[in-house]
Amino acid sequence: MLGLIDADIVAHRVGFTTENDEEWIAKVRCDEMIEGMLHETGATEFQLWLSDSLENNFRLQICPEYKANRLGKPKPKWHEIIKEHLIIVWGARIAYNQEADDALGIGQDKVNIDNDTGTVICSIDKDLLQIPGNHYNFVKEEYVYITPGEGLTNFYRQLLIGDPGDNIPGCPGIGVVKAGQALNELGSERELFNRVVELYRKALPELKREDLNIRILQTGQLLKIRQKEDEKLWQFPTSLKSTPTEDFKPLSTPQKPV
Repeated sequence: MLGLIDADIVAHRVGFTTENDEEWIAKVRCDEMIEGMLHETGATEFQLWLSDSLENNFRLQICPEYKANRLGKPKPKWHEIIKEHLIIVWGARIAYNQEADDALGIGQDKVNIDNDTGTVICSIDKDLLQIPGNHYNFVKEEYVYITPGEGLTNFYRQLLIGDPGDNIPGCPGIGVVKAGQALNELGSERELFNRVVELYRKALPELKREDLNIRILQTGQLLKIRQKEDEKLWQFPTSLKSTPTEDFKPLSTPQKPV
């Protein structure tokens, strides 16, 4: 089993919980957290990933307001020291031009996954539950397996909810509970997409079709985690046999991030 570890989460959680401790304690806590993940998942190999800087993140090219709510906020005292420790001691790598989430998604997709072998993503980030395969939440100590259908539904649920933590608005008036109810028992991507469009239209009747088009497309591109190397930006699923809502045409394909 290959453990794919979200090193961003490790750096932040350890950093904030060792604000009043010495540097060496932060490093020890970091080691303990990673060793605990490997022990609980039975992983015999591991890869750690850190996000590239926000300035190099391709999502910033899609929306300049992406994570703007985090600008100016202080980082944990030992944040850079911990990142350096993760790189030198644990071999953590930087996910060039993207986020650790994307590298974890790509890593999970590369292996033929089932419930017992392959890879396991170790993180507490709910966004990663759009990735099929094994997942371990090391804070809740929960181990789950996400099927391709569940992963797709989780993505469209997130498209309704948005992500306030990353400054990504969702559909007004739709939270976790309503999003779950709205998409419950929908099977195909066409059904999921059509329901999302329907709810956005009801919530934002003042927007012109083109403006609503842009909002949904942009939100989806910000929230979609890559599962393939050089994966294109998310597009409306118009390639399906039944085109979603006749008058809802997608924009031209956005320029691929450099």
